[in-house]
Amino acid sequence: MKKHIAILACLLAVFLPAVPVWGQEDSYKKCNLVSGVTKDMYTVMKEFMTEDQAEIISKYQLDKIDEALLKINALDKSNKEEWFKNYKAIQEEYSDWIDKDETIYDYFNQDELDLLFRIIETEVRGDENFDEKVNVASVIFNRIEHEDFPMTLTDVLTEYPQFSSYISGAYRNVEVTDTTILACEYAFQIGDTTNGALYFDSTNGNSWADRNKEHIFTDGVGHSFYR
Repeated sequence: MKKHIAILACLLAVFLPAVPVWGQEDSYKKCNLVSGVTKDMYTVMKEFMTEDQAEIISKYQLDKIDEALLKINALDKSNKEEWFKNYKAIQEEYSDWIDKDETIYDYFNQDELDLLFRIIETEVRGDENFDEKVNVASVIFNRIEHEDFPMTLTDVLTEYPQFSSYISGAYRNVEVTDTTILACEYAFQIGDTTNGALYFDSTNGNSWADRNKEHIFTDGVGHSFYR
């Protein structure tokens, strides 16, 4: 507790005196201090500030959030892969002001992710097929959330006879690319791209899923998706 009080005292001593006249109408525009105050600092310092002081820094915080959102909204959406790279870069740039998305690294361990990456790599080859990789990853994450399938990533991936790439052992012999990893991150962070698909295959209409489930679409590499 004493350590926390000392830290707060230091923060206040360093930052607050540097602020110009807080009551001025345009003091926010003249304030050089706030550019160095992160959202975490603001949370700690807020209870020691006057309402005017808190309002100035809070306004700066909101402006930074708006600035980040404007950049995200301005991104070219014609290419999912490039959009996602730029989206992640903006989140990193404004990490002091906006909460970053939860990611696959927050939920799954490295062994689980290695298996996921390898199966996606085996199911959809080629760095040019980012969207198709995202589609397959979406099915996997959809299954984790669905009552008809196992609740863990490993169990979904290894459940017999769901993934031929796992059953055959082919997943062991691939080199995982950055595109595949990015596709898995996209499917988890941005969300399902298949409109709720729980099954996919490449049998051209001659499968159990085709006969028993609703066909949603067929993607660029010939995978058909069903729910």
